[in-house]
Amino acid sequence: MIRAWEGNGTPRTLLAESYHEDSPTISPNSRWMAYTSYVSGTAEVYVRSFPDMGPVTKISIDVGIEPRWRPDGEAIFSRSRLGLHEVEVLEGIGGLVPGSRSNVDATVYRRQANAAAWDVHPDGDRFIFVSATTTTGASYQITLNATTRPGGR
Repeated sequence: MIRAWEGNGTPRTLLAESYHEDSPTISPNSRWMAYTSYVSGTAEVYVRSFPDMGPVTKISIDVGIEPRWRPDGEAIFSRSRLGLHEVEVLEGIGGLVPGSRSNVDATVYRRQANAAAWDVHPDGDRFIFVSATTTTGASYQITLNATTRPGGR
């Protein structure tokens, strides 16, 4: 279930489906919400208009979790077992539609149990990751600018 708490403190249910949904993130212009849903039986990234929760559009290819908006709002990054992915999003009739897709090298990324351990830098070209400093994973370091997206800006 995904809920929003608004100014009066009363929670409002945005999505309450019979399958698991998590990781909601609001676009920089506050018009869209990206999130992870298991409606297909596997984790995928979807986007809907916000706050009215209009028609849904699948953004990810194959698998996608932990969506993050590029600061300009023109792309969504997500993670899968293969690394980070960037999908440009274009505004079309009735919602956002996926555009070009690219992979981002994120070999230093280490998944944290029940928590995202990465984010997009405000410039949209760099990322911050939590990464293991030992093979046992007993200690961690924060890595900034671990990678840049293809072509940069």
